[in-house]
Order: sequence, then C-alpha cells, then structure tokens
Amino acid sequence: MAPRLRLLAALLAATIPACASTPTLPEGEGRGLVSWDRVPPEGAEVFQRPDWIVGDRFIFRRGEDIRISFRVEQADEEGVLLVEEESGLQHQLDAELGDRGQVLPERPEAQLVFDPADSTFSFPLWEGKRWTCHFLSKRPGADAPVPLLVSYHCDAIEQVTVPAGSFRCLRVWRRARVAAKGEYKELTSLFWYAPEVGYVVKRLNANELTELSQYHRQQP
Repeated sequence: MAPRLRLLAALLAATIPACASTPTLPEGEGRGLVSWDRVPPEGAEVFQRPDWIVGDRFIFRRGEDIRISFRVEQADEEGVLLVEEESGLQHQLDAELGDRGQVLPERPEAQLVFDPADSTFSFPLWEGKRWTCHFLSKRPGADAPVPLLVSYHCDAIEQVTVPAGSFRCLRVWRRARVAAKGEYKELTSLFWYAPEVGYVVKRLNANELTELSQYHRQQP
C-alpha cells in the first residue's frame, strides 16, 4: 500500500490534458538502500519477506467510509504489480516490496516513478532495525527529479486491532526529507506491519488513518 499523498499527487497530475506523446521522465538515478542493520541482536525474533502470489487481496478502510482494495496482478523475481480495483491505479513494487511508483494505464503522462525505489521494507525485519534509502521522485515532463532521503526505524512489536482482526505487528516509523539544499520540512508517518498477514495492516499518514478490513492470501 503506497501512502495516499502519492496517490493524490498522481491523480492531480492526471488532470493535465492528454497529449499526443507521453513526456519523458527527467534523468538521474537514486542511490537506493544506503544503510541498514545487517545482523539482528542475539536472541531477536526475525521476520522474513512474505511470499505474495497472484490473486492475493488486501482491502482497507480509510476514514469512516472510503474503501480501497488491492489485488496482486503479478509477483515474480522482478517484483510485484499491485492494482487498486476501484481506480485501476497500478502500484509497482520491487522484489523486496519497495515502492517503485504508480501509473494509471490510460493516463501514462500521470506516471510517478521512484528511482530505484522507496525501500519501505528491509527484510529480514526485527525489533530495533533501522534502514535508510535515497531515491529520485520523477514525473513525466518535469524539469528535474526530486531527491528524497527516507529513514525507517522498526522500534517495537505490539498487538494491533483493526477491522480485519487483531495482529502482532512490527511498528515502523518513516521519516522523509528532500535531499537538496534549502529548508524543507521532514515528513513523518507510521505504519504497522503484520507478519501473519504479510503486509501493513494500519498506517497513520498526515493525520489520515488507514486500516485493513479484509484480506485473502492464496496458498502457494
């Protein structure tokens, strides 16, 4: 699940009139995962990457009345294609479930690319793990990409109850800032990853709460 601010930005971009050819993306490449804890502390409980397969579904509730459902359309060694069933918005993830961006197929000019990816996860996970990634946010036709430095900290394991049930979760803080000269605010969000579900079950982003209401994981 990508943060909703990214979706809103992509949809706002989609209001630009379609042109004969899709503008090209600005050049440049981010550094990717730049630092991460390699070895868990002795005795730490370790959680491996989940194995998603085509047909897995995750349904979320945002606020009181907004329903958002995701379906896994592709899952292989190259990554995962996660599709919003209501809008058709495609979320592209890398092999470690890092966010590579999103696109509405009928509006390629509204594409949003994270190069190489926003490393939402750094598997295996454990309580106390930290990691940091650097990537470029790109939009077709933009003069230049926006460099971002994002740090993650899994600071606790706690029980979380959402409409889909009660789950033992890893609590992860996300702090993002523009990696360029100038004064920019650091944006902080928080999510809870449930190993039992294999995905985020709760997210707090810009005072907006999103919770898992249903899910269906296929048997491999």
